[in-house]
Amino acid sequence: MMQQFQDRIRQISPQIEIVWANQPGWPVLYCSPNIERILGYSNAALVDGAVAYESLIHPQDLERVMKEVQAGLQGQQTCFSHQPYRLKAANGQYHWVEDRTFVERDDRGSATHMIGCLFEIDAQVANEHELRESRDRLELVLQGTRLGMWDWYPQTNDVVFDDRWAEMLGLTLADLDMVLDDWSSRVHPDDIDGCMADIQAHMEGKTDFYENLHRMRHSSGEWLYILDRGKIVERNAAGEPLRFTGTHTDVTPLKKAELAAQQALAARDRFFSAMSHELRTPMHAVLGLVELMLQRPESQPLQKDLTIVARNSAHLLNVLRDILDVAKLDSGEMSFSNEPIELEVQLESLIALFRARAESVGITLSLQLQSYGTWILVDRQRLMQVISNLVSNAIKYTPKGGKVVVGTQNGKLFIEDTGVGIADISRAFQPFVQEGQDHEANSTGLGLSIVKQLTEKMGLGMLFESEVGVGTRVELDYQALITSERREGEVQQAEVERPSWQAKLLIVDDNPTNLMVAQAMLGGTYIEIQTAEDGEQAVQACRDWQPDIVLMDLHMPILDGLHATKAIRLFNKSVQIIGLSADAFETAKQQGIEAGMDDYLVKPFGQEQIYQVLNQAALRIGIAG
Repeated sequence: MMQQFQDRIRQISPQIEIVWANQPGWPVLYCSPNIERILGYSNAALVDGAVAYESLIHPQDLERVMKEVQAGLQGQQTCFSHQPYRLKAANGQYHWVEDRTFVERDDRGSATHMIGCLFEIDAQVANEHELRESRDRLELVLQGTRLGMWDWYPQTNDVVFDDRWAEMLGLTLADLDMVLDDWSSRVHPDDIDGCMADIQAHMEGKTDFYENLHRMRHSSGEWLYILDRGKIVERNAAGEPLRFTGTHTDVTPLKKAELAAQQALAARDRFFSAMSHELRTPMHAVLGLVELMLQRPESQPLQKDLTIVARNSAHLLNVLRDILDVAKLDSGEMSFSNEPIELEVQLESLIALFRARAESVGITLSLQLQSYGTWILVDRQRLMQVISNLVSNAIKYTPKGGKVVVGTQNGKLFIEDTGVGIADISRAFQPFVQEGQDHEANSTGLGLSIVKQLTEKMGLGMLFESEVGVGTRVELDYQALITSERREGEVQQAEVERPSWQAKLLIVDDNPTNLMVAQAMLGGTYIEIQTAEDGEQAVQACRDWQPDIVLMDLHMPILDGLHATKAIRLFNKSVQIIGLSADAFETAKQQGIEAGMDDYLVKPFGQEQIYQVLNQAALRIGIAG
């Protein structure tokens, strides 16, 4: 019975037992029965010599195995081990085995037999091979991406850095003590607190991994930008981190490129801001004077000429607006507000402004509204800008005798013309590009680019269809913007009342023409006016004269409007200060508000705009009812 159990164990055991005679070819004297299950040979085939054991060893392994046997048989060793080698199975496939061999010797010490215990280790070798390949791939990745590796053991503060980590900082491993201070002492003083905060957040489980971009000092003294990433890979029973592993990446070239791009954008914004100021300031004087002259009875004979000046000045202002809007959209400066407006009323007012222009070039402009009372929640100014651009384009590119129709239908606002059409619509939406060249001198090529960006930001779906020689149709889907909100007392294009209250107004501007225009616009009111040509004069006038309202230009010599406002706020908190500037960027307005201004008016402005802002200021301080 015991013999049966032993035979059964040998049958299922992963260990193959073999006895070889120490003779040429290593004839097999005994082989355990499980050899057939593992290699496919019968016990008899090996014992009878039908299959020579030496012939089963892989040719690439045979020489090494023979040397290991010869070395093991020399001297008085009783056992020796082989490095893993391959044996050929009956089906022709090779299997990896591990072999431990015991030596039987006679009375003279000569080896007579060898008893081997073999284990099939295919799975182990495959795992080791896969691990080695993974390790090799990782090494190639680390070499290719120049990643430096580190392992930190928080309980002891020991750190293991690799060669690449050291090389990244111009060091060798011999320069490092393999402690955390090797890293922390080289981090920029302004960045270390942020690093430690991010490390702590990950150690406390608040983040899935640690990531931080900081500066580190190279051995040359240069500061490198390092992207540091890591993760806790081992904790103890109490949840405390035992091992923290990660990588360092030198991203200095990318960071320098980013900083250079930011500087270029900042320079561009400064240019646009300066251009806005330099162009809007004289435009304010031109438009203001034309507006005032058109109101004077004695200028009636010049009405036609003045109207032409006003129209062309307005065109220049629209060109400037388009250029500045592109800069605002690119830099994220453009802000959007939501207010309920009645769409049909707004369209009627807008089309009325374009009708005379269309008729002057022989084009019929009509409005076809499906219904009235549609209220949408949108930025009114930006929506009107979009529609104005589209209507203006339709008129510009429609020949004499053509038609332009603006209307609403099934939740969509459409602008349709019988114009020249567009062959390549995608190209027409690119900034600074026009699909056609005939009108290139009369346009910036920015209109449709701005329209596309504004409609996307306002949530308006846009469909654009065009056929050369037939015309163009643009649809704006406003269904998602429809609201039940109403604005009580809605009066579109209502005339702003001339100020009828009494107050003391100080106008501060270094441009004499602008001072004259502002004073002239307020002629016939009860407002008492004084002027100042720089910030220092403004501060002194506020001390001595104590005005109720100040119109404060931002850009002035000696003391600018921002610093003058701050100085006035030190001794007068109640005076209403309204910023004046040709800088239309949101940052300029924000700077004014932060300095202590109550409102902001962008040049050029008309008479109604200055009436409106002054009326609001008078209401705030209780001098207007």
